[in-house]
Amino acid sequence: MSSHIDPSDDRASESSKLPSSTGGVDSFTSEITHTGILLLAGNALSTVLLAVITVFVARILGPDAYGVYSLVLLTPTYLTFAVDLGLPASLTHFAAKTFSESGPDEANRYATTAITAATILSLLATTAAAMFASYVSNVVISRPGTETLVITASLVLAPQVLFTLLSNYFAATKRPLYSASMSVIQGLVKGLVQLILVLMSYSVLGAMIGHVAGSVAAALVGTVLMAVKVKPKKLVALDFQALKQMLVYGLPFYACIFMYQSMIQYEGILMGELATDAQIGNYKIANNFMFILSMTVTPLNSTFVPAFSRYDPKKDRAVLESIFREAIKYASFMTLPLAAAVITLSGDGVYALFGNEYAEAPLYLALLALHSIFSPIGANVIANSFNGLGKSHYVLAVNGSWAFFFMLLARPVMLWAGLPGMIVLFTASWIPAIAVGLAMAKVRFGMTIDKSWSIRIFSGTILAALPTWALVTFLPLGKGWPNLILGGPVFLILILTLYPLLGVLDNKDLDRLGGLACRSGPFRPTLEAFIYYERALVSVSPFKRSSDQPTTKGD
Repeated sequence: MSSHIDPSDDRASESSKLPSSTGGVDSFTSEITHTGILLLAGNALSTVLLAVITVFVARILGPDAYGVYSLVLLTPTYLTFAVDLGLPASLTHFAAKTFSESGPDEANRYATTAITAATILSLLATTAAAMFASYVSNVVISRPGTETLVITASLVLAPQVLFTLLSNYFAATKRPLYSASMSVIQGLVKGLVQLILVLMSYSVLGAMIGHVAGSVAAALVGTVLMAVKVKPKKLVALDFQALKQMLVYGLPFYACIFMYQSMIQYEGILMGELATDAQIGNYKIANNFMFILSMTVTPLNSTFVPAFSRYDPKKDRAVLESIFREAIKYASFMTLPLAAAVITLSGDGVYALFGNEYAEAPLYLALLALHSIFSPIGANVIANSFNGLGKSHYVLAVNGSWAFFFMLLARPVMLWAGLPGMIVLFTASWIPAIAVGLAMAKVRFGMTIDKSWSIRIFSGTILAALPTWALVTFLPLGKGWPNLILGGPVFLILILTLYPLLGVLDNKDLDRLGGLACRSGPFRPTLEAFIYYERALVSVSPFKRSSDQPTTKGD
């Protein structure tokens, strides 16, 4: 099965079929690498653009106004569960599966149906938000006088839903470049409009208008790409048979969305009741830094579901454990080192961009980043693999476990340990959910984690983080940029040295990077030097397998 579709080839081949277990691992790895890199590039560029501008916006608004902005943005979050209906997850599954089995026309039928249904629902929800803006302002978020902000924030719902569906569809049908382009447009327009309006003294309203404008621009770009590039042959606005399939399959996802949004709502209600505006502003700043991690997590979600959808859980059971472990390895490389770096350098990162104004943000950031350290035990793969394999009710069991523990303990923990305690609980509640998911993966599909490899990547990451933390803590370089300039490269060098020595990276991984280096243009010499260094360390690793021999030279 070919893992690459040229973006210009918009009438993609209909000959793609579900892969057999023979060669399945290489096919899977090739697909997630190609799709993941493009989506990561788009998300990274969008995140960097938005992060730079957000620094200026947050400093101009100050903690109190930024806290109000954060609370009001809960309005579209509250409405999400009303219009989601599990359609984004269902569309990704059905579009990827039918694209492989039947070709693009069948995938397009699901896409247009999902888009039409979700757009109608989102417009109805936006109307409801406008009608009950006073109630939301006074009761839900406990900030009287913010009715105009609530109405403005609700306008983001329809374009954001359209953006999500189109982005998922493009990723599922091997057009990740289109998804990446939409992400860049969204971040660029949102950031620029926010900065301009805030500088023009529109304050929180200006920031809110920019938030809406980014989603509108991205949705328009996606719609144009769908109409001009994809060119559906049979444009059926609403196919009720396809809609019924997606709703039935998506019902567990809808329940998951409901539970997750309930967690976010409850968290927001507790913050509005028990936290100050300044604390909420600090929390929002910490969440903004989490975009650094979300730029890797979001591509994983958009990559793994389509990739797993091309496998049959019965016919391809023999290969599922291998691809499950490959997915965990890929996810861990993308998230764990970055999460560890954020935790280690959180204080200097916040100080460098915001000074001492957001004094509580470094603690919140370090605690939030803990949620991203569970990749080596399958946190980013379990639910996505279940979705791809057509077992949406398994996803419900995993997320239900998470929501149950959080909702049960959130209020007493918030009263006892404040906002830091609730952040820790949000992460700690994820541990039993992962355990439930791993148990189902093993029993139902024979998919297990490689415990030895997981221990080694955790060990390598900790061994890289501790010296870096000691360096930036005890050397008198000064907080902020000096520590970041020194600590960042030191941490990276330690990771690149320890991972191959501990057997976290092997020659098969480097062979794939070698293939990437051949297509990397001006970055080829740098990548080849990196691969040469890694191979030298792999060759002396005590964890090197006897069968682990390089098959390519990367040139």
